[in-house]
Amino acid sequence: MNDAPTRRRRFLGGIAATVVGGPLLAGCTGDGGAQTAEPATDSPTTTAAGRTEPNDRTFDGWLNGVAGADTLTDLTGESAVRVRVGAEGNGGYLAFAPAVLRVSPGTTVTWEWTGRGGAHNVVAEDGSFQSQLTGSEGTTFSHAFESEGTYKYVCTPHRSMGMKGVVVVK
Repeated sequence: MNDAPTRRRRFLGGIAATVVGGPLLAGCTGDGGAQTAEPATDSPTTTAAGRTEPNDRTFDGWLNGVAGADTLTDLTGESAVRVRVGAEGNGGYLAFAPAVLRVSPGTTVTWEWTGRGGAHNVVAEDGSFQSQLTGSEGTTFSHAFESEGTYKYVCTPHRSMGMKGVVVVK
């Protein structure tokens, strides 16, 4: 007599019970029901990195399909801010974080390379600023935004993958 089909059914039944029942039991452990939730996307939230709010602007299609473009990080009032280059997004380490940033006139934005995703650069669509192409972790490039406006920028090698960002100076 061959027990293989019976053992296989028991094994598969155990997996099914774990997959189906696991999420149901997940809420039964821990601190007696206290929940932590992500901030609601329809209201502004203050984080260590600034105030975030939903972003529904694509900036004339510039941010269509760009990872992180659904959130704007408001750092107005700060004299210096940082943007990570090679953050996770767009199918790899091919994103700027934050992708959409609002700052005050006179703010210096410093882009800092994570060392992930290959060589990146930061190039303004209008040609007003441009970094070197590098993949070295800790490399930085800074630009002072003196005038109000919307500044679109891109990593040229990864443009087609959605590695784009926007700085709104207001």
